[in-house]
Parts: sequence; C-alpha cells; structure tokens
Amino acid sequence: MKPAGGLTALVLAGTRPGGDPLAASAGVTHKALIEVGGVPMLARVLAALAAAPAVARMVVIIDRPEVMALLPAFSKPVTLLAAQSGPSASVAAALAQVGAPVLVTTADNALLRPEWIAEFLAADRGTADAVLALARREAVLAAAPGSQRTWLRFSDGDYSGCNLFLLRNDAAMGVLRLWQQMEEGHPTYAPAFYDVLLNYPQAKPAGLEERFFCIRYALSGRPNITLRHRLAMPVDGGAYVAADREFYVSHDYNETQAIAALLPVEDGTVVTYVNRTTTDQLGGFGASTKQSIGRSMMAKQISEIFEKSRAGFAGK
Repeated sequence: MKPAGGLTALVLAGTRPGGDPLAASAGVTHKALIEVGGVPMLARVLAALAAAPAVARMVVIIDRPEVMALLPAFSKPVTLLAAQSGPSASVAAALAQVGAPVLVTTADNALLRPEWIAEFLAADRGTADAVLALARREAVLAAAPGSQRTWLRFSDGDYSGCNLFLLRNDAAMGVLRLWQQMEEGHPTYAPAFYDVLLNYPQAKPAGLEERFFCIRYALSGRPNITLRHRLAMPVDGGAYVAADREFYVSHDYNETQAIAALLPVEDGTVVTYVNRTTTDQLGGFGASTKQSIGRSMMAKQISEIFEKSRAGFAGK
C-alpha cells in the first residue's frame, strides 16, 4: 500500500504516571532515551521510519517534548503531539488530527527495520480497516533463542506482536474505541486489585471476595494435592478481575498465579488471561525447549477451557 503523498507514522512515546522504572534503572530522564547499541531507542525508531520509502513524515506523541532536543536530526520531517491519558487515546487524537492512513509504532520498538516496514505494507491487501504485524514463534526464536515473549495462539501456529500497526481509514476509530474500553478495564488500571496482589493480606479493599480451596486430582498419573487461594473483585466500568494463586502443589511444579479480567465492550465481553507457573524441574540442558513445550501444552488446555465456556454461554 502506497497512498498519495506517503504515509504518516505515529510514534507513541508517552510515559505512564509515576515514571518508568526502566528509565530510572538506566539513569535517563525518559524511557525513550534508553540506549540500545549506544543509540537512544526513540532515535533508532525514527531513523528506521525515515529510511522506509513509504513513510513521508513522522509524528511523535510524547509527554515531554524537550526530549526531542537530545536526538539528532532526521531525513524526514518530525512533528510533535501531546500524549493523552493512554496509548489508545493518544492514537485516536492523532488520527483525528492528521487523518488516515497512519502507521503506528512505539518508541521502544528499538529493533525496527525499514525492510520490515516495507514487508508489512506490501502484505496489506487493502481490505481491512486496521492491520497489525505479527511474527511467527519459529522466526522469533531463531533470531533470539530463549526470548521471553507473549505468544498469541492461532490455528496455524503461535505468533508474537511486533508493535507495528496500520490504520487504513476512519473506520479504524472503531478499533481504537475497543482498545480504549480494554485499557479502562484492564487489571493494570485497577490499582486496588494490583495492591492486593502485591500486599495481601494487608491490602483487602472493599468488594474483594476470597476463598481457599484444597484440591485433589491426578497429575502426571500420580495423586496431587493443591492449595489454592482465589481473589476476585469488580472494577469501575463494569469490569471484573480475578486471580488464582496455588501456593502449595504436591509435585511437578512449585506454584502458579493466574490473573483474568472480564472487560465489557460494545458487542459483549473480552476476556484477558495471563498465567505464570514456576518450577525447579526445568533447569539445565534443554530447559528452554522444555519450557516451550510446557507453554504450548498449557496454551492448548487454556484454549480448550475457553472454547467450552464460550459454547456453554452460547447455548444459554
């Protein structure tokens, strides 16, 4: 896709309230200034965009415009817009101002390459309002063995997001509205529940429900006993968050924490889920391969649970 006049690229470079721990650790005043290979991340992203033939101009959405004075000049024009309350609101405001189509990426996408941008745009069939770039698990692990990523499971394999998006037309505003609704209900934006996860039992806000379970079942062909603590509470806007913590397991793994959120959107409910399991049985030779197999098995089981739940709700 090569629109007349070339694409406008939006670069999200805002900072969340309270500052960024990575910036503090790196000794810089803004996350976008953290250096990768001796070059600030934001400078690397802008250089890659400037080298992409389809990109005509860049717009940096940032909370502190003085950061730009610390970067070199670029071969294509760069303008600034003020960051809004969150990433989705920032993109929506920019889209309303500069108009579609726009390419969207982030200031910390420091390994971005112009050839990846070209490949992404060439793959666009022109039929969708919004397009996002994904990378196959095999390609990611071949380039960065042992990389810890969030994998999205589809029928033809596992993929990881590339922080690269194309909003082709004004109808993409619908995608941004959904994004905003998910941001507003996500556990990251539920500070009371986040405080519970960090500081239980001192933190027990109003509305919190909790129960303890002793569960007996067969695991790997052997009897297993698990002690589980379940926490749940409603969140402003009609969302609901919950966490399961298994703090004693007889064998096979040490502990697990699973967090889920039910987020109301215009046409139903979006469910987000994250699970972290720890074990001391996967160290040594072949550990990364075993972890990859374990994640795949867990993803398959979770997917089957959600599919059964969806079928059950559809039947009501």
